[in-house]
Amino acid sequence: MDQIKAFISHSSDDALYVDVLINLIGKNSLVVDRFCFESGERTIDEIIKSIDNSAIFIVLLSRSSLDKDWVKKELAIIKKYIDSGVLKRFKPYIIDDTISYKYEKIPEWIKEEYNLRNIYIQPPFLARKIEEEVNKLIWEQCPDIRQDERVFVGRDTEIERLREKYLQRNLKDRKAVIVSGIPDGIGRRRLLTEFIRKIDTNKDETYDPFSVAMEEDDSIEDFIIQLNNLFFFERNEDLLQRISIINKTEKVNKVVEFICYLSELREKLFIRDNGSIVRRNGELSSWFKDVIKSNKIDQTILFIASRNRFVLTDEYPEIVSLHLTPLNNDKAKTLLRQYLNNHEKTISGEDVSFFIQQTGPMPNLIRRCASLILEMGPELAKLKQKKYQYTGDELTRNLISDFQKDKSYIQILILLSEFPYLRYYDIKQITSGIVDNVDQILLDLYSLSIFETFGSSNDYYRMNPILADLINRSRYKHDETLWGELRFRTHNIIEHETFECPSLGVLLKKIELNIKGNTNNISKAYIIPSIVIKTINDEYRKKTKSGYKNVIQLCKALLEIGNNNYYDEIIGSIYYMLCSAYAQLGDDTLYDFINFLDDKFDEYFIKGLFFRKMKQYERAEANYREALKIRHNSLTAKNGLAISLQRQDKYNREALNLARFTYNQQPTNPYFIVTYFKSLIRTNPDQTIILNQLIKDLRSSWDINKESFGDMLQAEYVFFIEHDFNRAISIYKDTLRKNPLYPVFISLHEICSIYQKRCGIGSGIASEIAKRYHFDVDNDDSF
Repeated sequence: MDQIKAFISHSSDDALYVDVLINLIGKNSLVVDRFCFESGERTIDEIIKSIDNSAIFIVLLSRSSLDKDWVKKELAIIKKYIDSGVLKRFKPYIIDDTISYKYEKIPEWIKEEYNLRNIYIQPPFLARKIEEEVNKLIWEQCPDIRQDERVFVGRDTEIERLREKYLQRNLKDRKAVIVSGIPDGIGRRRLLTEFIRKIDTNKDETYDPFSVAMEEDDSIEDFIIQLNNLFFFERNEDLLQRISIINKTEKVNKVVEFICYLSELREKLFIRDNGSIVRRNGELSSWFKDVIKSNKIDQTILFIASRNRFVLTDEYPEIVSLHLTPLNNDKAKTLLRQYLNNHEKTISGEDVSFFIQQTGPMPNLIRRCASLILEMGPELAKLKQKKYQYTGDELTRNLISDFQKDKSYIQILILLSEFPYLRYYDIKQITSGIVDNVDQILLDLYSLSIFETFGSSNDYYRMNPILADLINRSRYKHDETLWGELRFRTHNIIEHETFECPSLGVLLKKIELNIKGNTNNISKAYIIPSIVIKTINDEYRKKTKSGYKNVIQLCKALLEIGNNNYYDEIIGSIYYMLCSAYAQLGDDTLYDFINFLDDKFDEYFIKGLFFRKMKQYERAEANYREALKIRHNSLTAKNGLAISLQRQDKYNREALNLARFTYNQQPTNPYFIVTYFKSLIRTNPDQTIILNQLIKDLRSSWDINKESFGDMLQAEYVFFIEHDFNRAISIYKDTLRKNPLYPVFISLHEICSIYQKRCGIGSGIASEIAKRYHFDVDNDDSF
């Protein structure tokens, strides 16, 4: 489709406003041109040419523009072309709050024929209105696009159930709608968008609400920052400094102020919630409870797509909620057929069944599959269409596995995972001249729900949180040369970022790096708890003593700065990470803080970790068992218990069953693979097919040390299955020479101890290796 051209006519006095407006809308399929009203800058012929070349002609009305004689001539020409049918899309907008639609200098024909009641003081609101008009035009020119966008199959029952719930109580009480469900791509946003049109018939079919995205560690401060970024009400520097010091009540008042402003403009707010609003236990976060209880919010304005299911529905008349489950097979098949029918394409029932077996019941994957069939036909599409699985975070891993061999895709994934969010402009600026096909990469990743968009014009990109966590946990880097170039460019851009710049994602990254650069003395000026917590998590993942010490410093600093200004969820996260770091160090200072943990599961789990590090495995076992009484299926607690049993040389059926269960739930988790392998090879050494598969799984995982850990398991296989001690030791030595990892040494130490008992030799080798690499045999730093 050809790019659509819009003309914006304005006064020179409004040039700064228009600069921001064009930055927001001048992308994708829209080309924006502009000119000023002032006499001498534009001839009548040029105006006529602009009208002829424009799909949409926009005039920005302000006191400044309407006080000029030249605008009268231009509007008269525009009126002539409208009457003759030459100009079909003319859109006047008021951008000055000192005038209204009654202002005497606005021509009567404009007052009569156009709705000027809304005043667009802030550019983001007008940008969205213009984008709606552009989308209408696109749908008119390309009916196929409209048909695909309007496909809504298989959710009629859910829409009606949500509507019934919504109408059951006084509508004046309703302030928020929550639709939950996993995995991403299940259709939460689409259902909410359809529901908005059901309850607000004034919304056009192209209407897309303002949106923000909240992660699990985000709190009210992040919500304020993102709302401000929608409206440009305050300078970033002023806002960041202020929310660092104001109390919780003032923060709630600020959020309510923003929401009421949206309400005045009859707008809605869509929130992608990955655990900040609806917590893992199904309850609302403390800060959102305070917001939703405000009596200043008097209409349904918040529409929340949550990963977690909201459970306390009866306690909050302000909220109506619905939990989505994946489409059943019949509805999924109907959806695929509908996409194909829109393009007058049909396939056999057998083919439909085949493709749904491959994609599963995910609407976004079904639409992608339909595009594949339309592009190459069903037979070739069968060869191309991948099968997706839905176990834990396996869907996310499956979605990106095709990209592992393409270094450009991998580096873009890593780039997105490094930032809280990035604008399209930022990504292009960072990758220019380094990665050639960025637009295609982003399109492919978006079609798989690998990242989400939000913001006033959906111009911010935020990676799927499960995938971002996967990449960060794995510390995965694919191509050092390419990533080195991207990292150099990124740091250069971050270094020159200022608080005046609207690139909020880059600015937040700069604050994060400043914190990392000085963990001993973090500045109070721009402290956002979620950024500090992200830094804490990054330091913790290093799995080093220095990293754990940095965690302790940062946690204590954050508690000292804002214990009274932060909500319970933030304080709880800080104490949890503080106790975890002390446990990893085997430091009994842990007991000065562990009583601050509200969750008994967390207390028992961290004590289990502490006693494991202290090599007190019986006490570790006891605490993991207490933790599992509270959360029976906790994978981390089961894995911790299995390791505690193994370290007591209890390679029994219980340890094996625990390890097998965790592995089956997350078969690509490298830690679970190692635990299962160690139990299986000692209890069922005849299971060689499974053992070899586990080694293969570990080598294909996303962990940066996958080769070293794969060699470690190979050495154990050589010792236990092939009974070749010398060759096993040779593999260990080669592995440690390349990458001296402590868990590899622990494995070597174990088989040396076994061989010492059998043959009277082996312990000397372990001692020699320990001295060479300065390993502490008395510390447990196993998986």
